[in-house]
Amino acid sequence: MVLMSLLGLAVSVSFWKGVGAVAEQHGKKAYPQLNSRNYDLDNGVKGISIYGETNIRKIAARNGVRPNKHDVLPYYGYQSCTEYVRKYSNNRNDVTNFIEEWKRVSKDQERRASRRIQSESKSSYDRTANQWKSSDFDRGRAITHEVVHWFDLTIPEHQARVDEIYENTVLKDLCVSRPVVRDTPGIYGHRKEYWRVKARKNDIQDSWTTNSNWKALYNQCCRKCGYEM
Repeated sequence: MVLMSLLGLAVSVSFWKGVGAVAEQHGKKAYPQLNSRNYDLDNGVKGISIYGETNIRKIAARNGVRPNKHDVLPYYGYQSCTEYVRKYSNNRNDVTNFIEEWKRVSKDQERRASRRIQSESKSSYDRTANQWKSSDFDRGRAITHEVVHWFDLTIPEHQARVDEIYENTVLKDLCVSRPVVRDTPGIYGHRKEYWRVKARKNDIQDSWTTNSNWKALYNQCCRKCGYEM
């Protein structure tokens, strides 16, 4: 019985070590050159450094938190790192200050990525917007499009982003009303954006072609404002 318990403990320890190793390797994109063993030893001797983007990236990589394709760390990614920071902290306020620094770094990264996306998308947005503005519209008819994304935002943040896209793109001319963001009920409930858009002659509600054309337009409008769908 004791042997079985010891074997079970060994398997459990091995499993969680494996999980930790996978998570850490997954997060290495945040700081690829990080040597985890040396990093832990340095933190053990000196205490953890929490200020500046380089240090935030090291903490992210050590704890398996990965930036997105635009090299932006998730805004709430610090939640996976606070215990590590607490373990190697020197000061009572280190965890609180680390969280604030993480948020600042994430926001700065997001702003840089946003400027890059805007710069890259200008010509394609202009082309797509002009195609839509010159379309033959079916007078008095509109199509409702639903969009599901940006789950990391609160409802007010999501609505503010949608309002920004509406106000600063061709969508202000193409929509018959302002877009709305709502939580939808149900076991698989999703937050949805509802866009009511003027129908072109060949547009049909819920048709694959109509939805694909809308998504192409909406993607360009998001990118013009520095966002990805």
